[in-house]
Amino acid sequence: MPQKPETYFEHVTKFQIPVNAKDMVKYDTIKFMCDNKHDGKKMSDSPENLFPKISRNDAIEMINQADMAFEEQKYRKTIRLLGQALNAPLSDFDKGYILYLKGKAYHEIGNTAQACHQWSLAIELGLAHPTGVDLISEEYRKHCT
Repeated sequence: MPQKPETYFEHVTKFQIPVNAKDMVKYDTIKFMCDNKHDGKKMSDSPENLFPKISRNDAIEMINQADMAFEEQKYRKTIRLLGQALNAPLSDFDKGYILYLKGKAYHEIGNTAQACHQWSLAIELGLAHPTGVDLISEEYRKHCT
C-alpha cells in the first residue's frame, strides 16, 4: 500500500520545537485551516494560502495606523500592523521604514533582541536616508552593540 504524502504540519510536529502558548494557538488555527475541506478539496499547506498578500494601498493604510498606534504607545498593535504590512509588495524604502518602526516598538516593550533583529534587517537593505542621517544605524549602535 503506498504511503500517504506527509503534510507540512505532520512533518513539523515530528520535531521537538519549543513554543509559547501564542505559537500553539497560531499553530492550531493554521492546522485547522489546512485540515478542513474547502470546496471539496483539501486546502494547501502553502504559505501563500495561509498568509495572503495584501495590496500596497492596504499596506500604506496599515503603516499609517501603526504610526498612530506608536504615538498612542500601543506598541504591540504597532508590531502587529507592521508585520501584516510586510505581506504587501513594497519598495525597499517602505520595508526599511517598517523594520525601523517595528524595531522601535519592540524596544519600547523591552524586547531588545527583536528590536536589534528588525534594525539589522533594515540595515541589510542598504538604504541611504535623504538627509544623510541614518536613524536605523544610530538605533542599532545605541542599543545593540
